Amino acid sequence: MSANQSPIVPTIAVQPIIVVGGANLDILGQAHSRLAAGDSTPGHIQYTRGGVGRNVAENLARLGLPTRLFTRVGLDDGGQRLCDETRASGVDTAGVGRSADLPTAQYLSLVQPDGTVAMALNDMRVLDQLTPTVLQAAGLPIAQARLLVLDCNLRADTLAWLADQASGLAGLPGLGSLPVVVDGVSAVKCLKAAPLLSRISVLKINKLEACALTGRPVDTVADAHAATRDLWRRGVGTTVLSLGGDGVSWCDAQGEVGHAPAHVVDVVNTNGAGDALLAGVIYGLVVGMPWPNSIQFGLGCAAITLQSSQTNADELTPHNVNLAVVANQQQAAQLGAGLPKRESTP
Repeated sequence: MSANQSPIVPTIAVQPIIVVGGANLDILGQAHSRLAAGDSTPGHIQYTRGGVGRNVAENLARLGLPTRLFTRVGLDDGGQRLCDETRASGVDTAGVGRSADLPTAQYLSLVQPDGTVAMALNDMRVLDQLTPTVLQAAGLPIAQARLLVLDCNLRADTLAWLADQASGLAGLPGLGSLPVVVDGVSAVKCLKAAPLLSRISVLKINKLEACALTGRPVDTVADAHAATRDLWRRGVGTTVLSLGGDGVSWCDAQGEVGHAPAHVVDVVNTNGAGDALLAGVIYGLVVGMPWPNSIQFGLGCAAITLQSSQTNADELTPHNVNLAVVANQQQAAQLGAGLPKRESTP
């Protein structure tokens, strides 16, 4: 999209996007000076809504896409807060179950002054109760979905069952059956997706997750291309590999790899940026953007989120994302940087 083009005004599909994954309370400790092991560091602590699946769902709703979330939280104040705030963002939360014996999931992160996460800890036990039987009882309407989004916080058997349910159902034009989009979540949890690679339409991972799935270290863009090609050869439709401050590498369904640099912004907090990236890419797919434009839209979503103290940015709208994409392209042109680059798989 060039600087003189109008923002995209899409025709939003009536069929909902169904998201099945984690929802948790994020406890963010922001250090005022560099964190040192074994010492107490001054800073501030805040509580926000989080969870990869829930974050993606909220971002999709903020972008105007009808979205239904299926997850499980505790029968506690934290769970009620998550339900209320997620619903207020526009997500259909009728599929959120409540557990009487386990607390709402929590994610604790310690963040350096530059916004990078130094260390994190999660307690996601309640999500082990999100079994195929529970999802069936919740009336999971996969046959009515436009697209199915899963995260690897789910049990391995639940991931496999969901992928099976999507098989053969009609999906987006050009993507064959109902698209299954999977977020790897972490280097440990992404391994649950390894047996399902040939059933994944879009896989979003980071460098550590790419290394876990392929055995290849990812230190450069060339390494990222090699890893995404490997996953394509193993059956993944398209892989989106986040390189953090170095942007995004991908291998599409035709085996073509590409790279786009990250937007240059003042980072406040990196939590949620990857979830925003994925939501933006999904948005692009749903409204029919060409693949490089979907990547640029996702990077715009990530840039807005990086500048927010919240895991989900209130400013995330299609109009604001398009403005961010245009501003980034203007800045790139001034600096002599190019747009996303593609090359064919040999």
